[in-house]
Amino acid sequence: MRMFPLTKKGKFAQGLENGRKAATALFEKIHDDRRFLTAFPPELDIVIWAPLSGKASEISIRAKEIFVATVRQNLHLAITTFPKTMLEKTWNINWDQEYVTCLRSCLMKAEHIEWVEHIWQLLDGVIREKY
Repeated sequence: MRMFPLTKKGKFAQGLENGRKAATALFEKIHDDRRFLTAFPPELDIVIWAPLSGKASEISIRAKEIFVATVRQNLHLAITTFPKTMLEKTWNINWDQEYVTCLRSCLMKAEHIEWVEHIWQLLDGVIREKY
């Protein structure tokens, strides 16, 4: 707290703001791309999305494949699982299982705002190669 006091427009606040801007920018790119489903806009620095498919089971498989493929490109995402009840009103898919595996990106570093385009290019390249 001494190094980064909680003050408006302070370094800590600027870091949070840049993380949110980065997450919002990445979310917009993903949301506007028909190859993906988005869960909800980021509240802070976490973006949740999944590859588009007609069934929850296929989405889960593809999300895991993309996760592995992005690591090979030095893009380190995470995977997370959501219950059907959280997304069934948002996603018009066949819920052939009670959960779905999604991709997750946490853009918490202030410099992530400068990396959004590079992250997008890596993700886009993986999707083009796989699907």
